[in-house]
Amino acid sequence: QTVIYKGYEYNHHRVTTTGVKHWRCNKYKMFHCKSMLHTKGDEVLREPAEHNHTANHWNGKAHKLVNEMKAEVTSPGASTRLTIANSL
Repeated sequence: QTVIYKGYEYNHHRVTTTGVKHWRCNKYKMFHCKSMLHTKGDEVLREPAEHNHTANHWNGKAHKLVNEMKAEVTSPGASTRLTIANSL
């Protein structure tokens, strides 16, 4: 699972017993970025710390589009050609 927040992409890290999701910056391994996002449902509980790299807005948007296309293609009666055409 991934989430995009303020131009940064986060990967699901863990869920606490109280249902708070912890999201780790997807550049954690590459840049040792320690920024984390905490959410519960759609609410941001704690703003992430400052990142040690710049945001890549286009990369996040591309990932979101690909995930939407994958979901649409796997639905019954879906056509790859129509999915791509609808996404562009």
